[in-house]
Amino acid sequence: MLKHVAIGVLLVSMAASVSVSANAQETRFKTATEALSCIAATDANPGTCPYPNELMRSDPAFRRAFNATVNRDKIEFIIRHEQQEVPVTPVSISGRPYISGYMNQRYESNFLLYIYQPSQDRVAGAYGSNAPSVPDTQIRWVGAPSEDEKRWLKGRIAKGW
Repeated sequence: MLKHVAIGVLLVSMAASVSVSANAQETRFKTATEALSCIAATDANPGTCPYPNELMRSDPAFRRAFNATVNRDKIEFIIRHEQQEVPVTPVSISGRPYISGYMNQRYESNFLLYIYQPSQDRVAGAYGSNAPSVPDTQIRWVGAPSEDEKRWLKGRIAKGW
């Protein structure tokens, strides 16, 4: 009898765990504007922020702005789809809302740290060819960031993103 109770508790526990994971996936935001209010992942919480590839599929405005910037500025590893990515996060720069994302080239040290401002439908960022935490990382500006945006991007790079 005790064995059956233990199995029942285990099954209920597993079902609750699956339900929490499914709910976290269901609450992912589908547009960049919605992602401005997502919850970033932590060690204890999977978060609700979407991955950039999810936004590329579900948000035509984000896809157009991102692709136009990447193609114009010739970020080859992204054009060739050789990137690894993390979920976007909402950020504020000089009181204006953005989503921020980071991608790096698989097996290489090239990276793109970018911001997207949904209200302006604009992508800007910093492209580098070294690990972002290396102090002398050479960066190239992408999408003509403002001085405030450059300061924010440089600060994030200095912190290792």
